[in-house]
Amino acid sequence: MAQNRKKPSKMSFFRPIAWCVMLAAGGLCAAESATALPAPPNAPVADAKSSQQEAVIPASVVPKVDPTPELFADALKALQANDLQTAQKKLELVAVSNHPDLSCRAELLAIRLIAQRGDVKTALSRLELFARRPEAGNYRYRRDALALWIAAKSGDAIAFNREWTAIQQNDLPHPDAEVASALDLEIERCLAAKDFASAANLLSLSLEYRTSDAERFAALRREFELRQDPVALAALAARFVSWFPDAEETANIQLLAADKLWKAQRFGEALKLWKSVANTGDYPLALRQLAFEAAAIAAEKSGDDNTARTMYQSLIGTSNGGFADKMKFGAYLLRSHDDAAAEALFRELWINGDARQREVAGANLLQVLIRMKRTNDALAVAAKLRDSKEFGRYAAIKLAELQEANQDLAAAREAYQYLAAHYPQDPLIGHVAYRIAFLATQLKLPTAKAELAAFAEKYPADPKAPRALLQIMQISGNADAAKPYFAKIAERYPGDPLFESAAIQQFYFEMAAAHDADVIALSEKYPKVFERDEFKAAADLARLHLYLAAEEWDDAKKLELSSKAHYAATDSGAEIAFVCGNIESTLGKYQEALADYNRAAQLRPVGELGERARGRIADMNYVLFAETQETSYLEQAEKGYRLLAETSTFPAIRLEAFCRLGRTLELSARTLKSENHSEESKIAYEKSKIAYDMALVCAKEMKARNQPIEAIWCYRSAYGAIRIRMRSSRRVEREAALRTIAVLEELKLGDYYEDFAALRRDINRKMTNNSKKR
Repeated sequence: MAQNRKKPSKMSFFRPIAWCVMLAAGGLCAAESATALPAPPNAPVADAKSSQQEAVIPASVVPKVDPTPELFADALKALQANDLQTAQKKLELVAVSNHPDLSCRAELLAIRLIAQRGDVKTALSRLELFARRPEAGNYRYRRDALALWIAAKSGDAIAFNREWTAIQQNDLPHPDAEVASALDLEIERCLAAKDFASAANLLSLSLEYRTSDAERFAALRREFELRQDPVALAALAARFVSWFPDAEETANIQLLAADKLWKAQRFGEALKLWKSVANTGDYPLALRQLAFEAAAIAAEKSGDDNTARTMYQSLIGTSNGGFADKMKFGAYLLRSHDDAAAEALFRELWINGDARQREVAGANLLQVLIRMKRTNDALAVAAKLRDSKEFGRYAAIKLAELQEANQDLAAAREAYQYLAAHYPQDPLIGHVAYRIAFLATQLKLPTAKAELAAFAEKYPADPKAPRALLQIMQISGNADAAKPYFAKIAERYPGDPLFESAAIQQFYFEMAAAHDADVIALSEKYPKVFERDEFKAAADLARLHLYLAAEEWDDAKKLELSSKAHYAATDSGAEIAFVCGNIESTLGKYQEALADYNRAAQLRPVGELGERARGRIADMNYVLFAETQETSYLEQAEKGYRLLAETSTFPAIRLEAFCRLGRTLELSARTLKSENHSEESKIAYEKSKIAYDMALVCAKEMKARNQPIEAIWCYRSAYGAIRIRMRSSRRVEREAALRTIAVLEELKLGDYYEDFAALRRDINRKMTNNSKKR
């Protein structure tokens, strides 16, 4: 087929009268060339002289004129004039004539007209009779073409397929207008039945039977519209290129096929088509530029960095370094993380462009500098862009964010305040207001809490509003101050993820404040939040405290039995065990209490609770000794108190431990004395006295550090030390007793001065009496 055809015009697919004339034209010309027609019998004589000179021909030897060619020509004229009735009559006369060629042609045309009128049955019957004529063999291919057309005209798909198979087997000469017309009829039937695949296949097969490039182009274009498979579309696009390489429509076809291949994620095949369009210099520049850009994107998607860069650079070349195309290349460099090249390109455009281009390039330059973490450079660009009408808002936001990331919190707060002042209607104004308030907390400004509260009230729908209220709770730092803000979170944002955090925060505040009733209320009001064992354990611990305070021993005992078994692994498990020990000891069940305190010490071996539990273990041993008089309990108590007194990191526990150690040693000394162990008893008394004195030393240290002191342990220690010293009549011991009273008075702990004043008078009196006796 000839190449470099001009763009074809549109053509209709079915023109039956024209086909009839075209089919007959070849035969008519052949008939005229085969027979030399004489002049008609009544033709005028030239002149008298010539007639006298010519011989007279007898009538018996004058040849007869065959009217068949003229009749056939008249039939064709009638067809051209669309006078089908006249044409039919004349064709019928020619069909029964003795003219071997024209009769066959006329018969085929007559059959076609019969079928065209809709009498397919008659047409098929006559076509079958035609096939039996001896001379029909010379017209087999025309008969097959007509049979195919009749089958298509009648809509008989089975007959059409049969005839089409016969044509393909018999290799009908092509191109052939009637076959093309038949195929068009069958294509329309398939389309009406929505059998688009069959229609597309027939369009493809019809190409070799089309009689013009215009028809072939139209068939290819229509097939392209019907095909869905991107691979088939790519093959069609290649066919367009091979047949119509210079047509603008061919470029569009390739672009469409590439687009469908792209959507099917066949990036490599799409890339080939786009490159084909891009590199064909005869195509319009606009299409080539479109293809360069698409090819660059496809290459990027395929991971072909070299091709992507080449396509972008070619795109820039076709536009003589146009700003828009350079920006597309810069965007690619950003996506491919070639930050150095992107920065160089955007900086060049920022320096050399016009005012508008400088702003666009500057915004992109700012983006890449931020990604490169070149904060100072980015800050400089953002500061220059902040006055831009188009990018000022973006630059102002980035300026604030950069300053905050750079830990220049005061400058960041000022930048956010600039945003709030210049863009009060901005969609991000809530976020900006939150950052202003948040930075106030970071800068520890006295207005932080008020700013957070104002933000939460002004922008209650902002996603940061519940966070602001939670931050106010955390700043408040205690249950009573945080409670109103937690109530707002619970009322306004019960479904927000931060609600749970706020509830837990309030829960711990209430626990720290020993607000047992509030702890229980929270756990019961929001069971889904506090369904974990650690919260249930804390709530049960609060209930135990309330039962103990109200001396509701039965309820306490019931809760103790369930709590003690379930919450050992929680943070409150040790406290529950400790409180359970208190319940048991209050009820006089010291062995059970001892077991609970041991459990608490094991669960919390380090920390104040663990040390207090060990102190209670010593207490239970002391009480058990008092009940049983078994010295082993007293020995265990002494060991426990001594260990706490020597190792505790909590001064208050050390103070109590020294006091209780002194009392235990004093009791041990009495026991030894009753058993006639005088020397051991004296040693025990000395140790007891030292323990009492150490308690007062510990109290003095706590006083110097302004630490709270529990007065009872100081008084008991002082009484114990004085009591032991007064057992002796030695003056030095009584003077030491007076010094103990002085220490106690120095501590200024309470209302026991009268008791100790009386004790001082008694000691002084005894010392005076002893002096007189001497």
